[in-house]
Amino acid sequence: MYTPFRKLSISSLALLLVVVGVTVQTNLLFDTFWQSCFQGFSSSFSVTLVLLVRCLFASLAVLITVLDFIGLFGYWQVYFLIAPIMGIGYSLIEAIIVYGLKTFDGGGGMTVFLYSGTCSLMIWILCIRGKIDPARYRIK
Repeated sequence: MYTPFRKLSISSLALLLVVVGVTVQTNLLFDTFWQSCFQGFSSSFSVTLVLLVRCLFASLAVLITVLDFIGLFGYWQVYFLIAPIMGIGYSLIEAIIVYGLKTFDGGGGMTVFLYSGTCSLMIWILCIRGKIDPARYRIK
């Protein structure tokens, strides 16, 4: 019986942690920036549990999007392109929803899955639909 978990090794788990680390660091930086844009700039900065959970929600959104296109992107593209760009975008969308629209997203489902679905749709339109050759992106 074939399962996708059979191919998991230490290196793939380490690469997964690198993607999570890059996303968490990017979102940590830009979430505080967008928060200060919406609530006014001040010199105080504190890392709270709420901020860390939001960073983990951003990494979940990146991982959901990347797993949709696992054969299309190389590891370096996920590290240096997709994870930071999606981290910045996720923090902006979350700031708009939480601070701009004053809504409550308790479980993070609205921001995680809506943003991940939107990014997956945009990647599909640009790369797979035929406008850009997907073989051009793959680096072995």
